[in-house]
Amino acid sequence: MASTSGVRLRNQSQIFLVGFMSHQITGCKLPSKRQVLSTLFFNMRTIKLESRSVKLSYKESAKLVIREVMIFWEKARIPTKLERNALRNLDTLYESWQSMQKISTKGTDHSRSKLAEFASTIDDLFDIASQDALVTMTIEEDKEFLQKQRQKGRQGCMIGIDMRLTQAEERKSERLAIDMKRRVETFQFDYGK
Repeated sequence: MASTSGVRLRNQSQIFLVGFMSHQITGCKLPSKRQVLSTLFFNMRTIKLESRSVKLSYKESAKLVIREVMIFWEKARIPTKLERNALRNLDTLYESWQSMQKISTKGTDHSRSKLAEFASTIDDLFDIASQDALVTMTIEEDKEFLQKQRQKGRQGCMIGIDMRLTQAEERKSERLAIDMKRRVETFQFDYGK
């Protein structure tokens, strides 16, 4: 009896074509469609807000997932779409997953090929880069990273902080602060008389 109840619990936590639910997106690569869907399902099925005893709706869960995805893209310094446009991408992905779930019961060749096509693309990049991302990006390593992530298998990874770029940004902000201070002092001197 105990073994069958354990199986039932595992089956309930496993999502069709996605696998097991995940409470967060992890890894050193940009998120895949599978990671996004597994986190979305975790949010919809298990998370409850403290102020109410109801589980999160699809829209609330989707917003949480998109914010989490955007953190990865910001770490990679890749310009992203607006949040509402990224939500549309997630809506499209979720709707295609739902249609795959519906046609899974059909035994036709067309439904099998659609399922195989979806299954082959689920580990691809969940791409929320802005249309002109490769044009606006200035660092060649970042451009190369995005192009590799868009390929099959999402090659490459984010290893750590780019110290040279961080130091350059710190120097730039220090120069801006000094320049701003100088302008304020000049303004006070000119109009203080």
